[in-house]
Amino acid sequence: MIRPQRGGNNHSEDAVCDKTVQQRTSQRRGHKSDEEIGSYFGSELCPLDLDGDGLTNYLLVGAPFFHVRGEEGKVYLYRLDRQTDQFDLAGHLSGHPGIAFARFGFAVASVGDVDQDGFGDVAVGAPLEEEESNPNAFGSVYIFNGKQDGIRRSFSQRITAAQTGPLGLVYFGRSVAGGLDFTGDGLLDIAVGSLGRMTLLRSRAVIRLEAAVDFTPSEITHYYNRSIITAKLCFQRKPPPSTRQPGTDHLVIYYTVDLDVEMERKRAQFEDGTDTVRGQVPYAVDLCPELKLTVLSCQEDCFSSIALRLSYRLQDPNGDPNDPSPVLDIYQESEVHFQLPFVDDCGNATTCAPHLSLTVQMEKELVVGSTKEVAMRIYLENRGHNSHMTTLVLQFPTNLHFIQVREVSPSLVDCDRSAPLSVSASALRCKIGHPVFKALAANFSVTWQLDGKKFPNSSANIILSVANANKNSPALREEVSLNVKYVLNATLSRVLPIVYVVSTGDRSSQNTDFTFNIQGKNPYGAKLELQIWVPVMLEGHPPLARVKDAAGTQNSTVCKAEDGFSEEPWADLGHDGDVQTVEGVKYRLVSCVVLLEREAVTVTTEMPLADALQFLKPRTDLVIRGELSFDRNLFVGLNAETHKTEIQVILLKEDAFDFFPVVVGSSVGGFILLLLITVALCKCGFFKRNYQNMRKHGEVPERCEAESDSEVE
Repeated sequence: MIRPQRGGNNHSEDAVCDKTVQQRTSQRRGHKSDEEIGSYFGSELCPLDLDGDGLTNYLLVGAPFFHVRGEEGKVYLYRLDRQTDQFDLAGHLSGHPGIAFARFGFAVASVGDVDQDGFGDVAVGAPLEEEESNPNAFGSVYIFNGKQDGIRRSFSQRITAAQTGPLGLVYFGRSVAGGLDFTGDGLLDIAVGSLGRMTLLRSRAVIRLEAAVDFTPSEITHYYNRSIITAKLCFQRKPPPSTRQPGTDHLVIYYTVDLDVEMERKRAQFEDGTDTVRGQVPYAVDLCPELKLTVLSCQEDCFSSIALRLSYRLQDPNGDPNDPSPVLDIYQESEVHFQLPFVDDCGNATTCAPHLSLTVQMEKELVVGSTKEVAMRIYLENRGHNSHMTTLVLQFPTNLHFIQVREVSPSLVDCDRSAPLSVSASALRCKIGHPVFKALAANFSVTWQLDGKKFPNSSANIILSVANANKNSPALREEVSLNVKYVLNATLSRVLPIVYVVSTGDRSSQNTDFTFNIQGKNPYGAKLELQIWVPVMLEGHPPLARVKDAAGTQNSTVCKAEDGFSEEPWADLGHDGDVQTVEGVKYRLVSCVVLLEREAVTVTTEMPLADALQFLKPRTDLVIRGELSFDRNLFVGLNAETHKTEIQVILLKEDAFDFFPVVVGSSVGGFILLLLITVALCKCGFFKRNYQNMRKHGEVPERCEAESDSEVE
């Protein structure tokens, strides 16, 4: 660590890089690349003895005019191959990435082991850095530290002109030299040249510590008896190759220890009841403070180790601002974590392994609109060693609303509120036997309320996942697929239970309507099909009837008559009352697709046909049958007996009466009767008496009178 020395001597003479190279002759492998052209590649050369064995390990080549956006500069790093005595390109060093004009690499120097880790370090000058932003103090020096396998690519310090002295320090870093103890404190210093001045940078002692914590007892076997653990905290000093470290006599190590840092609910505490303790120890004295901590009874994670976090820093309470105090190595973490392990008691077994088994029982069918609640019986058993932090997660559709968990076994189950996972799924998380699920069985049931909404799919899946925090313990997964159906409350009825059709012998047929009504509720949009079987033929005879039309009252209802005939449909229905129908009837099927909840479908038939009159009996009983059908894999019909009905058709045949013989006979009989009456009147003298009366009154003409007299004579 380098610190500017205030009030250093000013010199006009620039420091130069140590040009001493090992005696053997080496070569650089390869040719100059395109990016090196115009970069003043090779304007500064610096060999580096990394491990202090007197032999060159690296060659640093400056290219201060290397440009991308300006004149950033670059230093190429070449490693010497001891087998071939050639330098191979190993990488490059760069300055601050946000500065375009810096001329990084204008000066390069091997400054010795300034961080006291046993490896040589390098200083690189960038004399034009911040010239545009601060023309009265510009230029920088970068420190790159060595390590066992080479030079670190990132710089450990960037020392600017503004940090080191008063205004007027310009072109700071135009020359750099080091490797000598200018102040006599046993640490190597660095001299940096600028325009008309030289600045001396002092090194600070670098402290390396190795912290350790020793627990007594060394492990936790359980979290139930509030056991006391002693934590012995020690800081071991790692001396540098050069044993002299000035400024450490009054140095103090300040430390902070935090307990169970990975847990929100702490499972241990210090003597004062807190989970954080602070303290200090002198650096020059070998002291190991002992910390007492108490293991608490836990409610959650009672199997994992307790993590301790130790952070520390160095400070000299009586330090002189003009005398730089030691610092911690920047490459060493000042925060360390330790684990107080938990060891489960497995008896004679080499490893602790629980043996979990999961059994699920529930009804596998849901009827939306009818089913109100859904219950799942869960049986989780552990037949092995302790299962830590056992958790059961149930994922279920959002149509199911969690109500409660009811335990059959002793209190082992603790479930949170259900939470949404996505638009279509929710989750319920249950702790089983927390913190430790021993060789027991958890027997409980989960109840949901089923809402009346439609599921996105034809099945509803409930996924059960059981996991624990034991190592090498496989998770359990069970998926229950429920068949989802929807309620359908539809009723099929007939307008008239009995229809009479009267036919006479005039060989004329008539149209007859048969109407079926559909009523009820269809909230889930079931596609209904009304099937109507119309008797149209008796076996061995001409057609009896013909379907002329079938239609509903709504435009959305579509009906069609199927081709062909069917026999004995609906054999399991039976008939109303004691109606006896004829045998061997053939039917024509009429199918109607109904989309609405209420509809009236009318089938118009022509019966009986003229050719059927010759074989019909005076009375023929027939049945028109109707049935509602739907997708029974998706819907469940309530009151299935109301989905079928029938209309009784009674055909009455009357013989035709022939009136011609009656008319002819009546006419002949009437003529004969008239003739007999006339003869009888003549026999009785009816006509003579009437004539005499006429003569007596002078009403007979003379011609008629003369004729009458002659007849009398």
